[in-house]
Amino acid sequence: MTRSSAAVLTLYAGFAVTVPLLVGCGGGGGNADASTLPAPVVVSGAITFDRVPVAGNALDYTAIEAIPARGVSVQALADGRVIASAVTDDAGRYALSVPADTPNVTVRALAEMRRDGTPGWAYRVVDNTADDTLFVLEGPGIEIGRTDRVLNLHAPSGWDGSAYTAPRAAAPFAILDVVREATDFVLASAPDTVFPPLILHWSPNNVPSPGADGEADFTSGEIGSSLYRRGFGIYLLGDADGDTDEYDRHVIAHEWAHYLEQAIGRSDSIGGPHTRGDQLDMRTAFSEGFANAFAAMALRDTRYVDVLGPGQSEAFSFDIEGPFAPLSAFPNPFPGWFSEESIQEIVYDLFDAEQDRPEDTLELGFAPLLDVLADMKDGRALTSIFAFAHALRTRFPQLSAQIDALLAAHSIGPFTNAYADGETNSGWPLAPARVETADILPIYKELSLGGNVNVCSSDAYTYPGETGFYNKLGARAFVRFEAPATGTYAFSATATAVPAGKRADPDVVLHGAGVLHVSEAAPDDAACTPETPLECAETFERFLGPGEYVLEVYEWTNTQASDAENPPIGRTCFDVTVSVR
Repeated sequence: MTRSSAAVLTLYAGFAVTVPLLVGCGGGGGNADASTLPAPVVVSGAITFDRVPVAGNALDYTAIEAIPARGVSVQALADGRVIASAVTDDAGRYALSVPADTPNVTVRALAEMRRDGTPGWAYRVVDNTADDTLFVLEGPGIEIGRTDRVLNLHAPSGWDGSAYTAPRAAAPFAILDVVREATDFVLASAPDTVFPPLILHWSPNNVPSPGADGEADFTSGEIGSSLYRRGFGIYLLGDADGDTDEYDRHVIAHEWAHYLEQAIGRSDSIGGPHTRGDQLDMRTAFSEGFANAFAAMALRDTRYVDVLGPGQSEAFSFDIEGPFAPLSAFPNPFPGWFSEESIQEIVYDLFDAEQDRPEDTLELGFAPLLDVLADMKDGRALTSIFAFAHALRTRFPQLSAQIDALLAAHSIGPFTNAYADGETNSGWPLAPARVETADILPIYKELSLGGNVNVCSSDAYTYPGETGFYNKLGARAFVRFEAPATGTYAFSATATAVPAGKRADPDVVLHGAGVLHVSEAAPDDAACTPETPLECAETFERFLGPGEYVLEVYEWTNTQASDAENPPIGRTCFDVTVSVR
């Protein structure tokens, strides 16, 4: 008979099972002839979970659906040993062949999806506040005789009608379901993709606030926001009545898109906090805008919703296609290469069939966009809308005029290459007196070996009290140069203009199709003082091969939160030099 178990959510310490798989079983001696053993018994059933849908700007707990857990690992255990394993199909069904006459067998579904070969993937959902242990949905022990059994496992939401009062067993499987949908979307365009392993971290303890020192503490759950950490995976909020993201499908798909950027191509994004209307570092603007557009594409829904608040009854939402309402006294969005809103609209308009504005004349689908991500992997220009659009124009030269028209509708261009030569939009500084157009344009200053170029870092593009200075337009300047031959090169950034009474702290990052070196030493307290600001310098050496490289130069305080200890000092300029040793 069919049986739905009273499954419980547990934590399984590990990913790969380390106990041996038993191919035979016996209550009797080990010398029994295999032909005398009873036939194995099939234990089968379905694995399902509660999905709580969004209605308007809130989770609708009156419309919970039981959804099949597709492609998840299922195991049968006896005496602590795995005796059979399987993977659920698209209906959540599984079938395990277990030895007959096995007492006290436990069936469990692991919050993981694995597929070896091509295509292939390895995803798992763990609790970052419990030593990254794997979530497992486990049924009760059952006695296996000689008759096939049916056992269904269901992961409930834990909602009792007014609050979460039981374990939120559905959460890890709801997260995996979005990952499966995003994976399938990519495979429809690139069926031979092998995805790198990915860990998704979720916990009810993951809260939208940082640790006591202002930095994220991932082991305690003080993660600040849902995010993708390069090399560590995705972290998702789980704070009930605050901000929990297990049912925020766009949020999950957005973070997975950041992983996809790294899996298929390269992302130079520096991440950091951002919100509507921010004028961002071009790398962050592109990555965030692309991720928003990807979520809309993969989920076939342009309305981005992030549910939060008491009872998950509020939400932050917007439509990827716009329009966007004005924000405060400033025009919004600030159209341009520094706007994630411009980027998301451009990328989605390149993809979709709907032509909702005169300049929206292309319908490329996703495959060309994926190809362009791959094209950017080895590019020497930093990843941005410029590198993306240039690679797209290179693939489709016959569409260049239409691509440029779409960009121009967002005040981007004209520009001639991945380094944005020709770009004229310098943004809308919120403190015009603290910045000059030449600080922003050209976006990449060119430097000849043995010479120098002057660049400036400012704090003029950040909303006071909003999302900080770390990743905003103008805080970081970019210099391109060419190394003609293999050798050791010396680099320096020396202060030339510093606000009165302040001392500079220049930092430099060397890029060559990825970060090659970070030089961020604190200034010499003896030499670099407010009285001797021109003694403030950053220097380093690096062995390089021939080719193009990019230097990222910035005043450290202009990338920090505005606090009493290290507030931004404002417009600070540096002479940058590169020479052969």
